[in-house]
Amino acid sequence: MSVEYRWTNMKNRQDRAIALRRSAGFLALAGTLLLPLAGCMSSGASSLADGLVLEKPVAAAPAAQATAEPRPATSSSGPTARKEIYKDGKLVDTVNVPIGPTSMLTPQDDNLPDAGPDAGHNTETVTASVEKLQVENVSALVEEPPVRPVEVAHSAVIAPLAAESADEPVADTAEAQAEARIKPLFASIDHGQCKGGWGPKPQMINARRVTNGDPYYIEMRMRHTPPLPIGHVYVAYGRLGADGEPLDEHLIMLAPIGGYGSANPAKSTEISRMKPDMTDCSLRPVGAYRVSLNAQNYEKLLKRIAQAKREKPMYQVWSYNCNHFLSDIVAPVGILPPVNRQTASLQYFYEMMDRNEGRKVARGPASLKLASFN
Repeated sequence: MSVEYRWTNMKNRQDRAIALRRSAGFLALAGTLLLPLAGCMSSGASSLADGLVLEKPVAAAPAAQATAEPRPATSSSGPTARKEIYKDGKLVDTVNVPIGPTSMLTPQDDNLPDAGPDAGHNTETVTASVEKLQVENVSALVEEPPVRPVEVAHSAVIAPLAAESADEPVADTAEAQAEARIKPLFASIDHGQCKGGWGPKPQMINARRVTNGDPYYIEMRMRHTPPLPIGHVYVAYGRLGADGEPLDEHLIMLAPIGGYGSANPAKSTEISRMKPDMTDCSLRPVGAYRVSLNAQNYEKLLKRIAQAKREKPMYQVWSYNCNHFLSDIVAPVGILPPVNRQTASLQYFYEMMDRNEGRKVARGPASLKLASFN
């Protein structure tokens, strides 16, 4: 059998084997290129090859086999490489495979047909032809490795969503709705103010309950009533600044027209006023109790003030005086009156703060010297 026949037969079988194992082409190519380093490679090497398995060889003549050049033995303990097995683009397993000349593209001698009597004279020709075949089929053996899902997930084709700012506050629907109602409600009320918009500043703030972010406030105040030993309490309200200090001031109270000096305890009722007079705008309050309000509570306060302006309650020395009026105005925002409501204004004012704060608040230096009834 001529060398040309053997070569043609071998090449046909080689092409069929390559078509069956195209997926291992990249590994076989890498193994061929790194073949000189096979002696120093171990299982840590890249996935080089899983061996090229040719189809089942045809029977060869014994005499020809005796004259063929012996092939190198492949030891199971020789160098190996890891092979990654993919399914649907995902890595499912990794196995170790031997590497070496017999696991690459070089056909084995026992896969060849009978060499014939002149086989020994053409060994070099066959070897050179096989090497040429390996080089010519390099482009056909190279395949793209499977794309891993993580690479697709991090593709720059789809831009990532912009992250929301952690500092951006979440809108409070109830607060926003209350804010929208406050403006027309406030405009409908006939508010009381001192000239210039501000009354005398209290000598001290005996107690504060201010929450950061609350935009409004209510402040209960107490002043003396010279020359009579009578005290008087009233309410200031308005907008609150970020520093916890009022931005504006409006006043409401209940007092007899003409002042407390003209009040007649014998009368069951007196013609009353709810706006400050000259005395309220000139006498400095002895103490104050400031509480911040959110929009919902401020709306409740304004509704109660508007109700009082409509109903115009009458001042009654014993049954409905300034103490009782103050408690009714601040009740919608959770301020409780003292346990005993039938006390003098100075005592009423401090006991009210004690009850709402759950402790005995600080007293002013002159707060109890003129204790009186109101």
